[in-house]
Amino acid sequence: MSKYPIGLIIKDLIAEKNLSISIIANQLGISRQAIYQSFNRKTMDKEDIEKWAKALETTSEVILSKIDGKKEDNEENNYLLQILERIEKQMTEQSEQLRRKDEQISQLLQTNNALVMNSLKKDEPAPNSPSTTGKIVVLFPEFEKKILANC
Repeated sequence: MSKYPIGLIIKDLIAEKNLSISIIANQLGISRQAIYQSFNRKTMDKEDIEKWAKALETTSEVILSKIDGKKEDNEENNYLLQILERIEKQMTEQSEQLRRKDEQISQLLQTNNALVMNSLKKDEPAPNSPSTTGKIVVLFPEFEKKILANC
C-alpha cells in the first residue's frame, strides 16, 4: 500500500508547477471535473501515471517515488514544510482579518456609545419638567421608580 495517495501527489504537482487545469484536461482528453475527481484517487495504473507525468511535465519515476514514499528524508520534509507553510499563511491571513474586524467592532461600539450619550444629554430633563421624563423612562425602564421619585 502506498504512503501517499496519487490524487494528492497530482494536485500538489499541479500547484507546484502552477499549471492550468484546463490545459491538463485538454492534454489528457478528459474534463476539468474528471481532473478534480482524480485528486481523490488513492491509486492509479502505470499507463495512467505515464499520461499524467507527460501532462505534468515530469517523469513517471518522480510520481512513483512520491507515491511509494521512496523520497529522501530532506525531500519529504520539504513536502511537509510546504504544507505547513500554506496552513500558517492561511492562519495568519485569518488572524489579520479577525484583528481588523475586532477594530471595526470597537469603533462601532465607541460610535454607538457616543451617540447614546449625546442622545441622553439632549433628552436630559429640565428641572421639575415631567415632559422629558417619559423619554428617559422608555430608555431605562428599570430606573422608572427612581426617576419618578425625584420629580
